Amino acid sequence: MEPSVTTPLTTPVFSKPRVAHLVSLKNLGGVERSFARFYTHHVPSLDHHVLLQTDGIHPLLKPDLAAFKSRIHGIKGPASLKIPRLARPLRHAWQRRVLEQQSIDAILVWNKISNHPMVFPNDMRVVHYEHGTAWLAKDSPSARAYLGRIDGVVCNSFAALRLLQIKWGGQQGYSLSRAA
Repeated sequence: MEPSVTTPLTTPVFSKPRVAHLVSLKNLGGVERSFARFYTHHVPSLDHHVLLQTDGIHPLLKPDLAAFKSRIHGIKGPASLKIPRLARPLRHAWQRRVLEQQSIDAILVWNKISNHPMVFPNDMRVVHYEHGTAWLAKDSPSARAYLGRIDGVVCNSFAALRLLQIKWGGQQGYSLSRAA
């Protein structure tokens, strides 16, 4: 988070958190379209970044995101260079570097429950956006570890929330809160 600004006889004023959106944009489906609409509508006034899970962005999404090119980062390596999966320590170091260079405060994971291509730092907030992946995800150690690690959940529907509660929420205890 950016340092606070203090004026005489006032309380500190903090900047908005810097959020990184971990998302795959290679294909074009409901999640990808929802993300592009959200990002282009809300992000110009915020300092959010994109962490691409997969290489490339679908051609129909590229024009919407072109203005934000400096905020889009690959998590598999710099630019078009892909650090091999077998070189995990190098890939993890690259991911930590991206998060540190951009001063990211939290990660919002878009619709992926297991087998994450990224290691989430222990001191960083992680929020899951549920758009239907919980319906098909198989119970696995990877899924349980991730769901036990997250700090919050955003769902695109009440049905998605209920599925998380029924299928996965026995230990996590997800609850519904309405935005004002």
